[in-house]
Amino acid sequence: MTGRTVAFEALRGVKSHIFSAKNLVSEPRHRNCSVAKVRVKEHKMPNNRKKLAAPCGLYCGVCSDLVLDGVCHSCGCECGQCAAGPHRHACDIYRCVTERRLESCAECDDFPCTRIIQFAYDPIWRTHLPVLENLRRIRHIGVEAWLDEQEAYWADQRRRDRWLQLHRECGAKYEQGYRLAER
Repeated sequence: MTGRTVAFEALRGVKSHIFSAKNLVSEPRHRNCSVAKVRVKEHKMPNNRKKLAAPCGLYCGVCSDLVLDGVCHSCGCECGQCAAGPHRHACDIYRCVTERRLESCAECDDFPCTRIIQFAYDPIWRTHLPVLENLRRIRHIGVEAWLDEQEAYWADQRRRDRWLQLHRECGAKYEQGYRLAER
């Protein structure tokens, strides 16, 4: 099994654990995590909003794993109970950024490298398309100002709903490809 396969299987387990009846309550799920009150289409953002700026340039505040499913609390979450761990384990970009002791690709002298370009143009995950421009913007104005811009942009409910639908479609394509690869 590849690292990506192991991480995907772990992520499946996290999703089924989170949606068990005992976890759909209004108290914190995990002692070490800042996310509480998980219900479908109801979530709380991590206390440290800087965690919503993923190292790859994605804005975690509009990820369906956080917003709709509540199975991931952002790449920066260290609770050990959500999908952030399996996501990081399978992510070449996260590994590269941590090996270089950077916060994100925006700080890298090699930006844009082949790895981030391939990530941005992934044929399944069309939601990755904005990462190159997001990282350029973070370089130009800083992560805090970029997060302000992202929050303002995604405040439009219709825009956010369309994006979340696209994220779901990409996820379904990924799972379909994963099932085909298992055969």
